[in-house]
Amino acid sequence: MDEYDEYDDYARLTNACDRLHLDTTMAIARYFEKRPSSDVFPGCAARLHYGTDFPNLLFAWDRELKRILAEVPAGPIRGAILWDNAAQLFGT
Repeated sequence: MDEYDEYDDYARLTNACDRLHLDTTMAIARYFEKRPSSDVFPGCAARLHYGTDFPNLLFAWDRELKRILAEVPAGPIRGAILWDNAAQLFGT
């Protein structure tokens, strides 16, 4: 396990804590050798948010978005990650 391989730990926390929300910042944009498997967060799609950490990190802010668009099929899950989850959480 390398220092960035915390996906399983976050999956356990997310499944145990129904009010925990996570964002995608750097998780799937291929910055690290290991990436989460597609089933690492079963049942938490409603609490997963697109995130960039822009402008705090010095990387292409849209890299994560491009990976989401390429890897998450169009439909309710992609819509939830990119918009609906945050809109529901923040009441907009």
